[in-house]
Amino acid sequence: MTRNYLPVDANLQRCGVYLPSKSYCCCNSEETVLHLFLLGPVAVDIWSHFANKFGVIMDGCGSLSSVFLMWFHSNPLVSKNHIRVFFRVIICWCLWLERNNARFRVVPCQSVNVIRQVDQFMELLGISRMLKSQHFKGNRDCVLFRFAPTLAKKVIHVAIAWGKPLLGRQV
Repeated sequence: MTRNYLPVDANLQRCGVYLPSKSYCCCNSEETVLHLFLLGPVAVDIWSHFANKFGVIMDGCGSLSSVFLMWFHSNPLVSKNHIRVFFRVIICWCLWLERNNARFRVVPCQSVNVIRQVDQFMELLGISRMLKSQHFKGNRDCVLFRFAPTLAKKVIHVAIAWGKPLLGRQV
């Protein structure tokens, strides 16, 4: 995706497949990876919605790589398995699904559909106990944190008595 390998119209034309190109999400622009995932009106709505949820400032993002880096560096506690790392991938995946629905099923492409899909997917991860509390370091106020089990260590005090075995008895 960040290397521009997806079969969007502009990439297909570059490979010799000539077809009229239009964005299936807004019908106003040529379909490119950048337009579909970042600069198109649907993508802008989606990124701004989730950026507001996580407090990510998206100013100056002109490529998907810069968006991914912005989300990664938006919190000092982000690690490779942080919610912000896989959240951006889920957003792109749901955008791609919505684009395919618009193209092949002739369903209108709408940002509310993508936002709902992302929320449902993340909720399913939570219900299936795939989300852990360490995924939310620095984001405990995230709505999805309620699905992460908190591991409270229980200390159980047990009295133990030991007696010397009798001579000649095997234990």
